[in-house]
Amino acid sequence: MRLTGDFDTASCSPEDREQVEKLLQAADFFALPVNLRAASPGADRFQYKISVSDGGDQHSVSLDEAAASPELRALLSWLMPRLRRQAS
Repeated sequence: MRLTGDFDTASCSPEDREQVEKLLQAADFFALPVNLRAASPGADRFQYKISVSDGGDQHSVSLDEAAASPELRALLSWLMPRLRRQAS
């Protein structure tokens, strides 16, 4: 199953904008490498690609579920329900 979506802070509530900005900052998103791979990836684990544009800054990270830091997991946990709502 593939889920794709956009979360646009220009069209969300101020609270959601503030929360996603905090989560991105906590994950130090713009300093993450382009690829985050688990040492032993599993066959049934999720893979993610997150792309962020912030003014002139753009960064994308592709990652295995097992390679996500707790801060990156918090970002994914916050984003996924919102993207699922968009998809339905």
